[in-house]
Amino acid sequence: MQKKAIAFAAAACSLALALGGCGGQGGNGDAADGEMIMNVYGCEPQHPLIPANTNETCGGNPIDMLFAKLVTFDNEGNAQNDVAKEIVANEDSSEYTITLNDGWTFTDGTPVTSESFTKAWSYSANAANGMVNASFFSVIEGYEDLQDPNGDPNAQLSGLQLSALQSRMEAVRVAENAIRTERHDLRHRLQTVSELIARGEK
Repeated sequence: MQKKAIAFAAAACSLALALGGCGGQGGNGDAADGEMIMNVYGCEPQHPLIPANTNETCGGNPIDMLFAKLVTFDNEGNAQNDVAKEIVANEDSSEYTITLNDGWTFTDGTPVTSESFTKAWSYSANAANGMVNASFFSVIEGYEDLQDPNGDPNAQLSGLQLSALQSRMEAVRVAENAIRTERHDLRHRLQTVSELIARGEK
């Protein structure tokens, strides 16, 4: 049971993906030499607000408000799926199959895919990137291979795998979104041309 809890926490709960965002200026932050300083709950984050590089309360509190995770927890501490649609363990809890909910995007509109998570987790675990929470991923196969500070910062955890079907489905979703955007732009251009013709303009 302990093994399952540790693996679940590392693989599903520990770090988040940047699905939220904040904008605007204001509040009680002071600007010095053009640099904005943010205080939350009366203290200043130790590092920039990157989940993999935050392990203290002053950074953890704003990160909890800014980022979506695979799972969230209710007031009683019960796990509830958020970005994850389903998390299924095998018989000995050595492998987890995680299915994502559709419709999640980054703040720039880019779709969130399984690869978004595997790349983020690999980056976080890789010692070459210097993330303070790298050890959270020590239960995932391939972690030890990424512990050279002078290694390839883009190397991936070998224990994280995408099914061929998932990859194809995600590629199709990305292509469909691109087609919808192109159609919207084309309709807008045609409407503009029609309005110009109606006014007798070129």
